[in-house]
Amino acid sequence: MRFGLLGGTELRVHPLLLPVLAAACVLGKLNALLAALLAIVLHETSHAILCYAFGVRVYALELMPFGAVARVDRQGMMGQAELCIAAAGPVTSLVIAGCTAMCADLFPRTMPLLRTFMTYNIVLAAVNLLPALPLDGGRVLRALLQKRMTLHTSSVLLSGLGILFGTGFLTLTVCCALREIYNLTFPTMGLFLIVAGIRELRLLPETEVRAYVRRLDALQRGAGCQVRLLLAHASMPASEAVRLLERDSFNVLRVVDEKMRLLGELDESALLRGVAVYGGERSVGELLTFDREG
Repeated sequence: MRFGLLGGTELRVHPLLLPVLAAACVLGKLNALLAALLAIVLHETSHAILCYAFGVRVYALELMPFGAVARVDRQGMMGQAELCIAAAGPVTSLVIAGCTAMCADLFPRTMPLLRTFMTYNIVLAAVNLLPALPLDGGRVLRALLQKRMTLHTSSVLLSGLGILFGTGFLTLTVCCALREIYNLTFPTMGLFLIVAGIRELRLLPETEVRAYVRRLDALQRGAGCQVRLLLAHASMPASEAVRLLERDSFNVLRVVDEKMRLLGELDESALLRGVAVYGGERSVGELLTFDREG
């Protein structure tokens, strides 16, 4: 449900938020719910502000019953931009928690509410700092790993960690239930991490193509780009070659035979075009032949 527009960004409220607020009033939990929502809104707003700073478009900010989400154009979220945008959320939550702690000493009458607000911010920062996609910590770590491994490898690793953490939360839920301790946070977080981790893996090919499109746009605007040379045997499947591409460089694949003689070169555009037309199961040697014939 849209209720406003701010600088080209839609401001939305989920329809279920009103019933949740009403239920919180009846149960006497309105203050706690508002404190949690405020913590999450400030967290997501910090992401949006950094998006604007890096020229990444923010389509909408939506307030939901149990959180908020900034819907952004992720094509521009690569490298340093991804690192700074992802880090903004946890840093903001920790700074707010610190400021709240100081205010609690100055205004002792509001101590219970401020303590609740501070706790929500600390928990929000701690959870998001887990080194797993799609959490902020996973995106920060992926940006830091870009010089040591390919986008594909780091994304698979961190998405797998997300699924592993999710499984851990579900296991903790079962252990608590066996001791007659019930907490909805653990299973909710566990299911979220598992589903989101699987989704990240499914969207990985799209992420790799976005990185290529971003480099192409930069080159067309007159920007420079580092060139990275790779060596591959002619029999290597094209899908495996795509996994070797580094997103912040223009990749050139040198294809050799069994005697290490150079057969030719495929730049990343020719490689991706060949995969799109002929399929990833084709060898790079075959794609080289098709590229010459085309």
